[in-house]
Amino acid sequence: MILRFTGSDISPKSFTIKELSKLLEKIDKSIISLIHKNNPTVNINNLGLSLVNIYNKSNTLCLEPVSGEYDSLYKSNFHTLGNSISAREYTDIDQSGIDLIKEIYKITLEKECNARFQDSSDESSTFATISPNDELQLPQLHEYTEYTSIYGELIRIGGIKEPSAWLTHRKGHVICTGTKQQYQKLAQHLFNIVGLKGIATWSFEEQRILKFKIESIVEYGNKSPSEVMKILREKYGKFWSELGDIDELFKEIRSR
Repeated sequence: MILRFTGSDISPKSFTIKELSKLLEKIDKSIISLIHKNNPTVNINNLGLSLVNIYNKSNTLCLEPVSGEYDSLYKSNFHTLGNSISAREYTDIDQSGIDLIKEIYKITLEKECNARFQDSSDESSTFATISPNDELQLPQLHEYTEYTSIYGELIRIGGIKEPSAWLTHRKGHVICTGTKQQYQKLAQHLFNIVGLKGIATWSFEEQRILKFKIESIVEYGNKSPSEVMKILREKYGKFWSELGDIDELFKEIRSR
């Protein structure tokens, strides 16, 4: 999977690390959301996208899933995004996909470049293009759904006919629905901060969650920052150690 930006003055140096990170995050989020929508049995905790190379041909980003097991899923949904752009038809993607298209279009305007969705480094494999001259009529949704995680204080669990769990969120209360087993598990954490993964229905105008369907509960305890860093270091530290000097690594990648 390749996303390539082309233009007279475009090179890897045209993008800051912050711009690149924001773009990669949106690509990953949009594809994971599509995979979850079309393949709900896939465990999204096993999904993730890696930037495996940056070619010094304009600015060419080579992307692969962290696990080869999901290679075909990622490629097919990458095509779904590109095909939506080519057809100017967005019913097959959700809000995260629309947000990605907006971000790419914004980049083409600011940097006066074109963006190409490609299957390989060969230009003939291009199957979708966004340019500054495009007039994208993206839908304005009143409500949209996405798979996400939320965190907040659990302030209430109850109800007979329609039980629910209430969380205080940064934009007010969120009413969450789930199973009896999930409510029983959550009850142990009443008036504590909890994390939930599931399907959120958002109000587009108000940018707040209208309702939330629980799919899983985030397992974590009340630990100090030093304890959290120790756990992360023990679990993932070896991967960073193998990379050596991170600054030098990014310089080498961006010079290719």
